[in-house]
Amino acid sequence: MSSWQWTNSIFLDFTADKFDRAYYKNVLAGRGVLITDSGLITEKSGEKIVTSFTKPESAFFTEFVEAMIKMGNLGVLTACQREIHKTYRIIIKIFEEPSN
Repeated sequence: MSSWQWTNSIFLDFTADKFDRAYYKNVLAGRGVLITDSGLITEKSGEKIVTSFTKPESAFFTEFVEAMIKMGNLGVLTACQREIHKTYRIIIKIFEEPSN
């Protein structure tokens, strides 16, 4: 029997063993993996940010830290709080109502 196993995973980052800016360099070079990767540079404002994050002196690491802190302060709702279910019911109801 072979040691190879089927997986449903793909390589998203060729430098996965270190935290770096290679992802942004790959997006600019047209080597993004997901559709959303190329979507980052379809607008000039997005392209400007992606380009800036490829530079050694970029604020990428500082901005990453700030974003992680903001995300940590979001106050995620859990199923135990049932709030998440109420929110989805409202969203589903909006999409189910026929438009006039």
